Amino acid sequence: MNKKITLLDISKTIYPEDSKKNIIHGFKVDKKLKSLFIDFNYQPKEFDNLEKAKKYISDGFDIYAPGEFIKGYGKWEDYLPLLNLVTVSLDGCGEYRGCAHRHSNNQHHEIGTDIASPGFLKGLIQPGLWSLVVNVHAVVTEKCQYFIKVEGEYAE
Repeated sequence: MNKKITLLDISKTIYPEDSKKNIIHGFKVDKKLKSLFIDFNYQPKEFDNLEKAKKYISDGFDIYAPGEFIKGYGKWEDYLPLLNLVTVSLDGCGEYRGCAHRHSNNQHHEIGTDIASPGFLKGLIQPGLWSLVVNVHAVVTEKCQYFIKVEGEYAE
């Protein structure tokens, strides 16, 4: 019979000033596991303030397409909707185990000896310190909340 245990269960609110930061959430695995299950969700996904979106996009043009370079970038409306982008990566016992740099704000990943979700590496889930890293690429809303649950499955 296989038994699941919760290794990490956390929620956190992030803000625009957290953009381009990595937030590390450590957890301990006390004995070998058959599998890890990661559920990751963040809300909201989409920024719905059109007036502020126009300013953010225009400011971006000023930074990344100044002067004559703006011609090749089209209208500001072409860049709607603005989206929060938050992703996860996993390290186990000092080794990189993969990442899920996807646009979905609702993700489920499985990692184990026989299976690994795309972007992750198969292998034993060894005892030791593990890290789930939240990669905050962009928060464009006033705030954004993420939820993480990591469960492990013992093979018994």
